[in-house]
Amino acid sequence: MLLMLAALRRLPALGPGDARGQGWPSDPTLGETVRDIGGCTVGLVGYGNIAKSVEKIVVAMGTPPSKVLHTSTGDDGHPGWRPLLDLLARSDIVSLHLPLTDATAGNARPAQPWPA
Repeated sequence: MLLMLAALRRLPALGPGDARGQGWPSDPTLGETVRDIGGCTVGLVGYGNIAKSVEKIVVAMGTPPSKVLHTSTGDDGHPGWRPLLDLLARSDIVSLHLPLTDATAGNARPAQPWPA
């Protein structure tokens, strides 16, 4: 959650000025680059207990439930379920919630090209 908020509020770029006591910049050129989570589509890869908790938090922070998508092993009948490529294409933020198991450890596959 903190990484989502830091990225949306551009904390790495804008935070140092605040830390030096210069306050948060009111630069009009920032425009839409500083965002709130409520205006984003949030994609959750994996849909176990932690992802469901993240879903509750982002909804409480203003994200409409219809803009919280998830993918899991298969279509679970939940209206937010999407195939992985669809979730990635539609999401402003993607949060990974996948277990590290003996079967998955060290089994990273090379990146696949995006479909045309």
